[in-house]
Amino acid sequence: MTATEAKTAALGTVVYALFVKEQPALEVGNVNVPGALEDMAKLEKAAVGANADQEAAKRAQHAATERAVEAMRAWYVAVSGYLDMAIAAVGKDTDAARNFRKLRSDMEREARNLPAPTPVPLPVAKPAQ
Repeated sequence: MTATEAKTAALGTVVYALFVKEQPALEVGNVNVPGALEDMAKLEKAAVGANADQEAAKRAQHAATERAVEAMRAWYVAVSGYLDMAIAAVGKDTDAARNFRKLRSDMEREARNLPAPTPVPLPVAKPAQ
């Protein structure tokens, strides 16, 4: 059974103080009090250090997640703008533009986990030569 950090810290403090206060009585019972105190101090230092490392890792992970979300948003805004640019370049009312707009619709539908209909491309008129 694992105790919470707060319970462990409280218990560690209380037991350490007990061993200091009751050293003579414990030594009568053949307890190596100096060795136990040294061991408790070493284990506390290791636990506090590991907890500090874990907290630093959590902060770093949170920051990395924020950077990833921001980068994904910037990427989406850019490619969405480029798609709008492509639609405008071929003419908003053309078959090509309608096909281009389907890209965004298909992706949004996929993101919502809705079944996407089978895309049927519209014919694109070939430019006159």
